[in-house]
Amino acid sequence: MPFVETTDAILGYLFAILLLDGLGKVVLPKKRFDFFFLRISFGVIICSIVLTILGLLSLLNQNLILILAVGTYLLLFKTIKLNLLNYLKPYLLKKTKLKLTSLFFLLIAAYIVIIHINALTPPLSRDALNYHLYLPKIYLEQNRILTIPNNIYSFFPAYWEVFYTFLLTISSDITAKLFHALFLILTISLIANILRLLKPDLKEIDIGCASLIFISTPSITKIVSWAYLDITFSFYCLLSLYLILKFYKEQHTSFYYLAAISMGFALGMKYTGWIWILCLGLILLEKKGDFKKTLLPYLKFISIAAAIASPFYIRNLFVTGNPFYPFFYPLFGGTHMNLDKYTLLGMYFRSYGEGVDLKSLLFLPYRILFRSEFAQPHNFDGKIGFLYLLGLIPVFKNIRFKFSPKSILYIVIVYTLFWFILSQQIRLLIPALTLITIIYGLYLSKSNKKYIHYLILVAAFFYLFYPIQDFYKLKSYKPILGRETREEFLRRNLRIYPMIEFINKNLPTNSKVMLFDIGAIAYYVDRKVFQESIFEDYTFKLNLRISAYTAALYLRENQVDFILTDEEFLNTYVIPTLEARELENLKIFYSKHIKAVCQYQNFVLYQLISI
Repeated sequence: MPFVETTDAILGYLFAILLLDGLGKVVLPKKRFDFFFLRISFGVIICSIVLTILGLLSLLNQNLILILAVGTYLLLFKTIKLNLLNYLKPYLLKKTKLKLTSLFFLLIAAYIVIIHINALTPPLSRDALNYHLYLPKIYLEQNRILTIPNNIYSFFPAYWEVFYTFLLTISSDITAKLFHALFLILTISLIANILRLLKPDLKEIDIGCASLIFISTPSITKIVSWAYLDITFSFYCLLSLYLILKFYKEQHTSFYYLAAISMGFALGMKYTGWIWILCLGLILLEKKGDFKKTLLPYLKFISIAAAIASPFYIRNLFVTGNPFYPFFYPLFGGTHMNLDKYTLLGMYFRSYGEGVDLKSLLFLPYRILFRSEFAQPHNFDGKIGFLYLLGLIPVFKNIRFKFSPKSILYIVIVYTLFWFILSQQIRLLIPALTLITIIYGLYLSKSNKKYIHYLILVAAFFYLFYPIQDFYKLKSYKPILGRETREEFLRRNLRIYPMIEFINKNLPTNSKVMLFDIGAIAYYVDRKVFQESIFEDYTFKLNLRISAYTAALYLRENQVDFILTDEEFLNTYVIPTLEARELENLKIFYSKHIKAVCQYQNFVLYQLISI
């Protein structure tokens, strides 16, 4: 029926918002914390921690999750009803006579609407299909949180993936995309609150400018409608900073502990959270003004945050011997990893951008602003837009600009330097971009240049081109309006999908399929999957170097029954790199150990036969 999937996703989205908002209101201290972005964010934290405990106890059952969700909703019904009345009041908008201010917030609303529309489609993005959605799917199938030896992503901190099990249970993967989009709204709200905290008399138009610079960033408008975690992670990093600033302003210890919990949740989502927690030490040092006085509260802060994130690090320690697996291999070692593969992994992450030499660092602002491009690792795999050039205006105008705490600027610099060294992907820079927009909001209030307001408004209007382009490119309206089914949408946007349909309909339910050099698609395969993440042919080629029999035995030891591969990719990128002996072994492997079962375009499904 038309609209069924869309309606289900929206209802699941609203149910989750109401439930988590009510849960957040109950667990947070009263009065000082009664903000929507705080209630939702801590509702998510509580939900994720509870589900993680269930997952570690092998109780991550969909029926149990539904019972807990509905039961909690009924228990909190009165609180949820009171919160619902507040939704009738616009959160960011205030009554104002300035028509220009209204235009800013209307444009922000336009971005939010188009982003949510783009999120109302089945997931297509790479990391969602082999990581953010694939792992929650496996968790629910196995009723537990588990690691997959050949999938390095399964060892990453996984609070957000665990939370996705809740969304997949109550609704669908589209609801997961919508929830990532929700955190953009929460981030905009948080940016506004930090600006008001740092400068209480700040004009609404300057808050609108800062918010619009952030939300109009092309990389943000693209990935926020995907089932990723980058916006959510950035939000919790920023939330920890906000709560620390509130603690020093109001001297209420609840803010300190909530800041540490928020930071711990961020550490439980991404390893790069440790860079942020290192940077937060600069805030504490500036506020205390003395290293010795700073050290104890900072170590206490780290201890609380580490305790919140600890389930995943302890798991990795027991499973691999390395709490940060697969990273820091020279320091900790790690099962399933070797030095050669670790070196390749480092080269992969550092392949983004144009290098880490001094020249690349000096030209970094120019290259990010003018040469960045989507789907091009050499060009940072994203865009941020020229509005971030505003930071250079004080230099040319010789405007003296002071704000407190100065550590915000230092955090931007330190975080960006780590980003520059580790992996130059625009989406990984988003935590720093949130602070840059806050600095711009403070600067705009000081510059008092009205033409900048108009410049931001006009530029942000034109940057609507990017989410609208995604809308027309994907033809999002078709599945949303029921003009095509989910399968038709996926066939149109994923060339390999007809082959996945064949696998799901025709292969025995107990069969296992190796995905060999075809990229991210595992989420849609309804059979057991064997796929080596990032370097899909690495271990197979090691065995092939010995003999065709060894390669076949390697697959049989991993219970592989079928192999799905992209022959065009193999012929273009893999076979030309093989040595003569490996090439000969590959020919033997093709002739003796596999047979073709099905072919669609350049994709071929093979069955493993006798070895």
